[in-house]
Amino acid sequence: MEMYLPPAATLVKAGYPSYLGSYSALDCYFGSNRSTFDIILTQGDLIALSRLFDELTFPGFPLEHAAARIGNRNIFFRCADEIDPWQRNPFTVLDLRYDPRNKVFLDPHGVYRDLRRAELVPVLDAHADWVRLTEAARLVSRYHYTADAAELTLNHEPPPVAAGYQRQILTDILTAPHPEKGLDLLLNAGLIDLWWPEISALTTVDHAKDHHPEGGGWQHTLATFGHRKRPDMELSLALLLHDIGKPCSRPMGNKRFYGHADIGAQVATRFLKRLGFEESVVRKVAFLVLY
Repeated sequence: MEMYLPPAATLVKAGYPSYLGSYSALDCYFGSNRSTFDIILTQGDLIALSRLFDELTFPGFPLEHAAARIGNRNIFFRCADEIDPWQRNPFTVLDLRYDPRNKVFLDPHGVYRDLRRAELVPVLDAHADWVRLTEAARLVSRYHYTADAAELTLNHEPPPVAAGYQRQILTDILTAPHPEKGLDLLLNAGLIDLWWPEISALTTVDHAKDHHPEGGGWQHTLATFGHRKRPDMELSLALLLHDIGKPCSRPMGNKRFYGHADIGAQVATRFLKRLGFEESVVRKVAFLVLY
């Protein structure tokens, strides 16, 4: 039996130069091992990918051309073409590449100086404003970066976006070290209102300062992420959604948000199913919200 080869090595062996790019290259640079996915830049086309990888899918993401589930990892492929080899990313740091075969970084666009900067440097007019916004949210959640919120406003309402892309963005943010940074960026730009109104409704929840000195429903939800022992996806989803029933609840007796846990479990279930999360994930998160 042939020894298992990582996807990039499989492509190179088949004659298609390939590299780790985007977040995968940044993870290598910063010595991080938090990803459950890889982004591979390859000179192989979609036909070559379909020959080499079983169960290849075409999720319709704005930056990736194809995807595959290999072992316990999601692999996203970006294919080069003769006209525009690997289109520029929305931010310069995402243009870094890593050659796992020779264990060297490649910097074809001269972004090295930007890697240690505090603020992200955008590649102007490279992508639609909503793509730039979602990538900024992933970057600030994942690394030390900050972003200029004034330059990340939505000038146009985004087109209909696949549930799979929304699920990937939300998962990447929640399983990062600082999801509160990315979520706040998306909220202030108006994207959460458009995509996930159940979550933006938390901004309408007022808390009594005696019990929640950190603030209202939104501030309280963001504060919970600072108490995680590890960025587990199901736990992080439950933290995000644990008070999702409060905007729909009503006071009764001495309880300001009577029945909010029961309501929240139902709202969370509908929300997660709409984004296409697996049934086992939906059940576990709903259980945590309820109890």
